[in-house]
Amino acid sequence: MADRTLVAVLVALSAVAIYGGPTSSPIHTARCLVNGTYYSPGESFQRDPCSPCFCGNKGQPICAITDCFFIPCVNPVNDPTKCCPICPDGPNCRVGNVTISSGKDHVVGANTCRCTDDHHALCRPNGCMHNGKHYPDGSFRPSACEHCQCRSGRVSCAIADCFFSPCVDAVHKPDVCCPVCPNGPNCYHGKTKIPAGKDYNDGQQICRCPDHFHFGSGGQQAVCRVVIDPTTAQAHV
Repeated sequence: MADRTLVAVLVALSAVAIYGGPTSSPIHTARCLVNGTYYSPGESFQRDPCSPCFCGNKGQPICAITDCFFIPCVNPVNDPTKCCPICPDGPNCRVGNVTISSGKDHVVGANTCRCTDDHHALCRPNGCMHNGKHYPDGSFRPSACEHCQCRSGRVSCAIADCFFSPCVDAVHKPDVCCPVCPNGPNCYHGKTKIPAGKDYNDGQQICRCPDHFHFGSGGQQAVCRVVIDPTTAQAHV
């Protein structure tokens, strides 16, 4: 009899532990059922590639939806394992019927084009702009004294420096940077032009243009020395 009483007590205590008391209802744990799979409250899962979810406390899945705002290419393809379309050839844009990759310049016909940050094409004529004028790739001379180079839309120039013209009658020619001496190097003695390298005797002096090492440092005047008449010199002895 005592054994039967003990068993009855244990059964009663077990019932209290399971149901929380004689009047309590059983404790049920709500789970989420999604696509045939059960998830526990708080458990994360993917309903589809664009919907990250977790299971709520009441057995309702709570999901966020990913929006594919911007696709950085003109030829996206759908990947069933990805949420958004992918660009198999990388970011690009289109110029007419030509697709160009982002990040560098492309020559398309007579233009050089590049994809912008919003993946539209921005094109400019091939060559360079210099002082408001367009020049093709390669070397060019915007003026007689400038030698320039156009490369990848950038211009670099070297400008000639005209030093001293070795004559007194220099002239400018349209296609020549520095003045030229049509009559060769020369200088003045008074108002008389003397060719360089030749003596000029005015009866009292012998004059000559300075040599090219000093030409210009002393002006454009000839260097003269006095002519001594031997007869006059003898009379004074």
